[in-house]
Amino acid sequence: MARYTIRDFTEVFGLGKDRDSVIKAGLLLKGLCGIGLAREVGKRQGGNGRPAVVYEVDDPITIPLNLGKQILSQQAENQQVSTQQAEPPQVPTQQAEAPQQTVAVAASNQSFYYDDDEED
Repeated sequence: MARYTIRDFTEVFGLGKDRDSVIKAGLLLKGLCGIGLAREVGKRQGGNGRPAVVYEVDDPITIPLNLGKQILSQQAENQQVSTQQAEPPQVPTQQAEAPQQTVAVAASNQSFYYDDDEED
C-alpha cells in the first residue's frame, strides 16, 4: 500500500502539475475511495495553508470488472436494512390532522429595475 497526497498522486502517475490535472487526480482518488480501493489515512501539513489529505492506495491499482454490480447490490441491501430498522412504531394520535391547503402563485411577466445610485 502506498500513501499519496493528491499532488503526489499526480506526479507519480504523470498527470501533470496544472490545476486541471490536480482536480482530475482528486476526483480519481475520491472514486477509488468510493469503491474501496483507497482510503483516507490522515493529513500532512506542508506549509502555512490547509493540511493535505493523505490517501492509502493499493500499489498495483486493479479494478475488478463486476465491482459496480457488487457495490450497487450491497447499497440496496444496506438501504433495505436501514429502512426496516428506522421505522418507528406508529402510535395513534387523538388530534385530528388539518387538511392540506394549496396556494397558487401567479407568474409575473413584468421585469423590475432597481438603481440605488443617487443622482446629484
